[in-house]
Amino acid sequence: MKKEPLRARALVRIPDPQGLHARPCALLAKIAGKHKAQAWIKTPKGKADPRSVLELMILSAGGSEELEIEAEGADAPALVEALARTIRELDPT
Repeated sequence: MKKEPLRARALVRIPDPQGLHARPCALLAKIAGKHKAQAWIKTPKGKADPRSVLELMILSAGGSEELEIEAEGADAPALVEALARTIRELDPT
């Protein structure tokens, strides 16, 4: 019997009024690159691989926008938690 990969999901709101600009996108990409699971960050406008700064910036996710984070793979729960925590802790100043 084939084992199903682990999946995880979280919803998070961007606290920074500037949204996901270059610095937070680079931070998310660095965190995602440390994990084996495949992840996606989704908005109503589209989805991005969080390992890609460019894809994240193309999302143009603004302040107070809600993001859906999904991941699949061995460390999916840890990756989703790390990405969600990082977004929640973005400095709104």
